[in-house]
Amino acid sequence: MKKSTLCAHLLVSQDGGRTLEQGERIVFTLFNEHFPLENFQIWNGQLNDGWCEEYLRTHPSPLEVDVVQFIQIFWDMT
Repeated sequence: MKKSTLCAHLLVSQDGGRTLEQGERIVFTLFNEHFPLENFQIWNGQLNDGWCEEYLRTHPSPLEVDVVQFIQIFWDMT
C-alpha cells in the first residue's frame, strides 16, 4: 500500500462520505502545499501491506486526521 493510500484510508474512516480517491487527492494537495520543495512521488513509496492493515485495524478512527503530521510520520518509512 502506498503512503498516500494509508493516509486516505484514515481520512475515509473519519468521514464516511469521502471516497478513497478524494482522500488521496487531499494528501497530494496538502503534501504539495506544505512541502513544495519535496517530490511527492519519492515520498509516496510502498509500505508493507500487512503492517498497513494492522495499523488500520488497531488504530481507532480519529476524530480529526492531521494529514501533514501523518506525512511527516511516514516520511522515512518504506
